[in-house]
Amino acid sequence: MADNINRGSEIHGCDPSRLKVDQYLCRVSYVKVKEISGNSVIVENQFGFSWVIWKQIIAQEMVSAHQVDEEKKVPRMEIVRILQNARDTIFSVGFRKKIDCLESVTLEDLETPPKRKTLAKEFTHRVLVGYLYQEEPEMERSVVIDLEIEDENFEAKKCFVDHSTIEWLIFNKVKYIAK
Repeated sequence: MADNINRGSEIHGCDPSRLKVDQYLCRVSYVKVKEISGNSVIVENQFGFSWVIWKQIIAQEMVSAHQVDEEKKVPRMEIVRILQNARDTIFSVGFRKKIDCLESVTLEDLETPPKRKTLAKEFTHRVLVGYLYQEEPEMERSVVIDLEIEDENFEAKKCFVDHSTIEWLIFNKVKYIAK
C-alpha cells in the first residue's frame, strides 16, 4: 500500500496545503474490492492506495462493472452508442479479440469444422473491465483502459474494442446483449 500523499516530490492532484473550508473537490477513481467486513469495504485503487468506504457511500455514489439487474437484447449499434457515451464510467464488455498468435495450435486442432469453431471461440472471446479512453469512429473501434492489467505503464492498459465484435456490455446495472 502506498503511504506517501505526494508519491514523491510531485503533486499529481490537488495540493492539500492550499485547501480551504467550503472548497469543493472532485475525484474519479477506479477501485478493486479487497475486503468486505460488516458495513465497511476496503478498496484499493490503481496506484496501490487503500481505504475504507461505508456500504451506504458505495450505494449512493458508486457503480459496478459486474452487477446486472436487467438484460436487454438490442442491436449492436445501440451497444456501441452506449459504450461511446460511457466516458469515465466503469463497464464490462464481452467481445471477440483478433488472434495474434497461433503457435500452440496443431494440425489435429484444425481437422474438422467443429474443432475449428471451438478453437476460434476459445482463443478469441475476451471480457474486459474498464472505461472508455478514446473513440475511434473512423476505425469503428474504441480505445478502452483495461483495469485488470496490472502494469504501471498506462499505455499497456489500452485495448482496442472492435465495434463489430461486441457481444455484450454491462453498464449501469443493465446487460445489453447484441441481437
